[in-house]
Amino acid sequence: MPENEVQTFFLLEIEREWSALGKRFPAPPWGVWIREYRAAGAEQSGFRIDAVPQNVWFLDKKGFRRKPPNDFQRFLLVQTGRLWNDGFFGGFESVVWSRGDRFFHELGLAAFAPVEDAKNLYYLEYIWGGRFGRGHCVDIGRGLRHAVWKNVWVS
Repeated sequence: MPENEVQTFFLLEIEREWSALGKRFPAPPWGVWIREYRAAGAEQSGFRIDAVPQNVWFLDKKGFRRKPPNDFQRFLLVQTGRLWNDGFFGGFESVVWSRGDRFFHELGLAAFAPVEDAKNLYYLEYIWGGRFGRGHCVDIGRGLRHAVWKNVWVS
């Protein structure tokens, strides 16, 4: 199966999930950072937040836009990393991650990758808010139209 068909499958699935949030809930994330990694660990417990993605897209109401992986790394550093001036100025609080009464983050995070040492098995996760996310193991061995989904974690 060509790589672009798998990418398209997961990108459209992420878009479908994100779009459905706006129909079910007020104030869902207004955009989504989507990452594709070379491989997910066999334990399928998520991605290391500091792992460098192979491909990155940003999804919002304008659609998908391919981004350099460094754009996501920069976003992550600014939102979660320690900056060179944190010690002097005391750092700052991220406005992207949900706090207080907000159920969703301002921006969602999604990622997918083939599972290491497993043929036709992929890991997919969405994180829409601090307590709103899901990880799936997706078996595409019988083709994309017949993918078998299994929940790995839910928050």
